[in-house]
Amino acid sequence: MNRGDTDQIILGTAQLGLKYGINNNLEAVSEETAHSVLHLALEEDVMFLDTAPGYGMAHKFIGSFHSKSTRKFKVFSKITLSEDITLEKEINLQLKTLKVSSLEGLSFHKYQDFSTFQNWEYLSSLVNAGLIKNLGISIYTREQFDGAIRCPHISVIQIPFNVLDGMKIKGDQIIEAKKRGKILHIRSIFLQGLLLMEEENISKQFHSLLPAIRSLHKIAKENELSKRNLCLLYPLSLNCFDGVILGAEKPSQLRDNLTSLGTSLASTIIKKIEEIKVEEESLLNPMNWK
Repeated sequence: MNRGDTDQIILGTAQLGLKYGINNNLEAVSEETAHSVLHLALEEDVMFLDTAPGYGMAHKFIGSFHSKSTRKFKVFSKITLSEDITLEKEINLQLKTLKVSSLEGLSFHKYQDFSTFQNWEYLSSLVNAGLIKNLGISIYTREQFDGAIRCPHISVIQIPFNVLDGMKIKGDQIIEAKKRGKILHIRSIFLQGLLLMEEENISKQFHSLLPAIRSLHKIAKENELSKRNLCLLYPLSLNCFDGVILGAEKPSQLRDNLTSLGTSLASTIIKKIEEIKVEEESLLNPMNWK
């Protein structure tokens, strides 16, 4: 695989540290398996990681891998503000645990923390010192997206985005963010695995999405694409995003994702995807799942 094919890929580590996703029947992975995934990622020139202290054992596994590896990842991490630990101690702890001298990015994990934060001077000093390259935020809603776009301190915005929750819903904000020079990373492109599930395994909670999911699977079949390929190639073909976060519980899953790279969807396929109607758009946000 060419290096250029993986430039936009960021390995998400929630699945390495936690049991994650509604289509995941595996237990939390072992350190050995996590190291195997990380090793394969570097072999395939996937150089970026997305992680957070809240991702279970992920930070520990990354750190133990870095302590043995001659190559290190560029790491995007997150913070959750707490009265129990100062911001300075939290950042130093992350650097120590991850076994890195600096972070490619540090994002607010919760919008509430971002909306009330005032100590921008301190974070800017860490950027100036080279300890953090970019400041960012992980958001969920349109209102939060607007707030992140307007903030001059934020350079990286991580948003949920998938083949059913595409440009017709978020396009105006995505265009505005790029106009303002923001770096956009997308996550949950498989909607926590829902878009890859067989219909008989989808719970009643999501039955209002079935017509849209069927249309999606039909487009994939007509164009001799797997569901996984279609879900990944759609955002990559839009040329709007700087990074696509892909998780994996084992090396074979990462390999399956990476085999989709190196091609783009035709504009006719993109048009068909964006014509799919979704009855209950709120279900495209996992925050609304019960």
